[in-house]
Amino acid sequence: MDLHLIVVRPFGGLARGDTVTDPKRISDILNSEHASHVVRVGTPEATAAAARIGNTEG
Repeated sequence: MDLHLIVVRPFGGLARGDTVTDPKRISDILNSEHASHVVRVGTPEATAAAARIGNTEG
């Protein structure tokens, strides 16, 4: 998965600002009632790849 989750509202033992990186846990959270308690962010690798692609086009 090319994303991480950052907790914006505490739930299930996670505090505001915690980062979730485990793909299984990300999937579980996004498919739960807690999906609105997190924001999705690109991984550093995905962000770097997108920047490289953006720099080679046009």
